[in-house]
Amino acid sequence: MLKLRLLTCLLAVSFIAVSGISAQAFVPQDQQDKKQDDKKQDDKKQDDKKDEEAERRAKANALVGEGMQLTQEQKWAEAAAKFTEAAELDAENGQAWFYKGYTLHMNGDLDEALKAHTKACEFERFKRIALYNVACVHALQKDKEKALEFLTKSADAGFRSPTPLTDDSDLEILFEDEKFKELAKRIEGDGGAR
Repeated sequence: MLKLRLLTCLLAVSFIAVSGISAQAFVPQDQQDKKQDDKKQDDKKQDDKKDEEAERRAKANALVGEGMQLTQEQKWAEAAAKFTEAAELDAENGQAWFYKGYTLHMNGDLDEALKAHTKACEFERFKRIALYNVACVHALQKDKEKALEFLTKSADAGFRSPTPLTDDSDLEILFEDEKFKELAKRIEGDGGAR
């Protein structure tokens, strides 16, 4: 009897293999329906997640716009708050990080500005000027070595200024330094490829 059952199973498997019938045909309909429902739910969750992400990015971009307006009005603290909120909503928004650093810097909050400038360095679009801003913060904090290190990095990254660096009072501590003078020659007057 056992041999007969085994032979029947082998024949059924052979028939399925030869005829091309899917193993799905032997899965009960309710299990097939559940798999389809689960797939639909997973697809909906992925779509919802994409929609939420797009909504967050749109809100972050709107906050950047508000921050830009406040920056033009030189309302540094209010602008910094908008850029901070935008960066929290969308950590990949380089513009939010860059202007967060800039407005904090302009508001005199150098420690927080340094963090934002450093984060902005991760975004290629802002890297050159963000490195320069890091150098400025270090100079304002009287750390000449770090200021020169980041000024060199900004020059290496392609930062150029159409005006003399000695016009930037943030860098005043460096004006008499020979390395600064060499860097200034590299950075100044290249048409301002900022």
